[in-house]
Amino acid sequence: MPGVFPNHSVSQVRDFVIGKSDTLSSFKARASVSVRSPEQSARFGSHIDYRRADSLYLNVRASLGIEAARALVTPDSFFVYDRIKRKLYFGDIEKADAVLPLPISGSGVFEMLLGIEFRPEQDWSMTADSAHYLFRSRDNRTVVSVDPRFWRVSSYVRLDPNGAVEEERTYSDFSDFDGVVLPRRLVLSRPPQDTFASIYYNTLELNPPCLDLKLSVSDRAEKVYVR
Repeated sequence: MPGVFPNHSVSQVRDFVIGKSDTLSSFKARASVSVRSPEQSARFGSHIDYRRADSLYLNVRASLGIEAARALVTPDSFFVYDRIKRKLYFGDIEKADAVLPLPISGSGVFEMLLGIEFRPEQDWSMTADSAHYLFRSRDNRTVVSVDPRFWRVSSYVRLDPNGAVEEERTYSDFSDFDGVVLPRRLVLSRPPQDTFASIYYNTLELNPPCLDLKLSVSDRAEKVYVR
């Protein structure tokens, strides 16, 4: 633990956490994924390519490394190609979570996947327990935990007006990637949607020289618009 803990100022903690994360514009990863929701339950390997504020490409590799599906997500649309059924599902981003192999629609996904989303407002309070700094929003609906050993967010909890959990994320297994400390494991749960996802990055390359953001689809694929 840092020797000054638990007496850092809010600005010091904020600066330490942001650190080099503002330099991240893209990443490539090989990941092991587990997903459970009303629509699907699966474990699979995935290659992920993501350019910040742009597009995300990922695939689903089932047993024996067979590619079962591919997906491309843009800021306003999604496309999921089921290679087994030869069907291309597509639609507006608001409908994506029902079809995507991961619950990753909406804004701030790049930051969420790397655990670098940390922008507390000026009126948030900061306290400390035995091992973390805790940031709490003024309305008490958002609580962010920062681990000072790595200066990274270790958990994020968002509550509804009645105090029930809307979304919870935990980050762990922190490692150094090209001089930036990031979590290898992300666990995401959204109880209202009965959705759970776990991602473990086996490899993670930051700001790679090239990304694969093209979705290759069979000419004979049936196109299905998701309403």
